[in-house]
Amino acid sequence: NRTHVVAAGAKKASAAPSGSRPSDAGKPRAAPVCALRGNKWSVENQVENRELVINIDSARQTVYVYKCESCTIQIKGKVNAVTLDSCRRCAVVFGDVLACFEIVNSQSTEAQCTGKCPTFSFDKSDGVQLYLSEEGKGANITTAKSSEMNVLVPSDAMAPLKAAILGHSHLRKKKKRLLAIFFGGGRDGGGAAP
Repeated sequence: NRTHVVAAGAKKASAAPSGSRPSDAGKPRAAPVCALRGNKWSVENQVENRELVINIDSARQTVYVYKCESCTIQIKGKVNAVTLDSCRRCAVVFGDVLACFEIVNSQSTEAQCTGKCPTFSFDKSDGVQLYLSEEGKGANITTAKSSEMNVLVPSDAMAPLKAAILGHSHLRKKKKRLLAIFFGGGRDGGGAAP
């Protein structure tokens, strides 16, 4: 009699204290995916994979990273767009992006652009570290409902990286939630803006 099993499960679920959120610990995780589907690379449900490498064959291809945790993704080749969605403790290293690099609904993410990318967008994300190359300094950065964001760029080829706070007037595009941008690599607040 399956009715009894369902009723017993319902009683267990109602025994949880009100106001608590159900935990994801008991739910089975979806199978990891890293595949090209048409012009879109889908990287999904990866956990603690530090060796993900995506080789881009065409500048029309995009990369969509979804629900990955503690992963490092390297994108080789010129890509149209890159999106990180609902990721935690992930890092992405990439060269040239033609359209936009976007981080949405994510926590503790790092992105390193070794080439050029015209636009970076951070939406509903916390703990974003963005490392730009010398040629990527002129990028537009937009944010919404995000916090703890640092943007690091090389200050001089021969000198070690230093941090400097950059005011709102230096941003090309901004939304009211962006508080500061740090140039360089320290948290000491020293150095000067380029």
